[in-house]
Amino acid sequence: MPTKKQTGSRRGGGSKRDVRRDEFTKVTNTLKTVNVTREEFIQAMNEIRENVRQLEIQFRRIAQIQADVDAIKTALKKLTGG
Repeated sequence: MPTKKQTGSRRGGGSKRDVRRDEFTKVTNTLKTVNVTREEFIQAMNEIRENVRQLEIQFRRIAQIQADVDAIKTALKKLTGG
């Protein structure tokens, strides 16, 4: 039976999402199964985090471009009387 997720740390400030013991066990068992070292796992996770960060930046840029396009469309409608 899964353990309950804790909402804080006993040592001070909690993280956004504490890891449950069964989640930790699943990860360590998977790493053993696929023969990945801790260092390789950490490197992969860091690369994934960086890729997510870059995607967030790109999505913000796309959203700004879309907002600019919408503003231009509205201005064009006003200028053309449409």
